[in-house]
Amino acid sequence: MRTRYLVQWTLGLAMLVPFVPALAGEPAPSCVPAPAPACVPPPPPAPPPAPAPGASPLPVAYAVLEEGSYSGVTERGQWVLDAVKPWEEYWKKHTRILFPAPPVPPVDFDQEMVLVVTMGQRNTGGYAVKVRKMEETTEWLEVAVDYVSPSPDQMVTQALTQPYQIVTFPKTAKPLRYHPR
Repeated sequence: MRTRYLVQWTLGLAMLVPFVPALAGEPAPSCVPAPAPACVPPPPPAPPPAPAPGASPLPVAYAVLEEGSYSGVTERGQWVLDAVKPWEEYWKKHTRILFPAPPVPPVDFDQEMVLVVTMGQRNTGGYAVKVRKMEETTEWLEVAVDYVSPSPDQMVTQALTQPYQIVTFPKTAKPLRYHPR
């Protein structure tokens, strides 16, 4: 006897739920039950379709986890973190200038990845870094990043700053390609 399953949607996720004939108003089968089958997990959900060659890129949803002007990371760069340990190590370096250090924000690395974009240390305030958009192509995850500098006549904080932005985005195996502006 094969087990039948129903698809149940919970919080936007599909879950397989064993179908129970008695609860659905169907008569129970009149056959002798077979031995219990080996436990086989359901297949993982299919990833969203990649754009066809030559097609327009698909937008990728991302969420800002944190952004600001003061960080323990003083070099300019981009870091992609896809596991708990590297994320905790980066967070420790990022928050080393704070006392007490805030706890590491939770990230579900089974579903998400973290992108950190930093501008490096600056001599004044007025600088910022922002992920403008993320798009998926057939080969890449394209990341548009804006690096903002103060205008010459702008009044700014007279302090060392380290502009940064930390975002989460859906897990992908595609390499990221950056487009600074």
